[in-house]
Amino acid sequence: MKFGDIIINPYASKGNPHRKAVFVRDCGKSIELTDMSGTFWRTYKPGKGEKQFKIDDSILKREGIESWGYSHREELGRDD
Repeated sequence: MKFGDIIINPYASKGNPHRKAVFVRDCGKSIELTDMSGTFWRTYKPGKGEKQFKIDDSILKREGIESWGYSHREELGRDD
């Protein structure tokens, strides 16, 4: 994973606000994520044989963007 990847946590239920997040950095045994609204949190990386985080690039493909960054908020009409 790299900075700005939109990931889906397979262990979070569909109603969980932390299910979809933006990758910030690798912190060793955990990773730091954000919802791009000011909330940051860490979660442990999945181990071998466990469900892995999926990178969700559907919004990027739909908008014709190759990678996500804070500058793209304006392109997508997000001002939050």
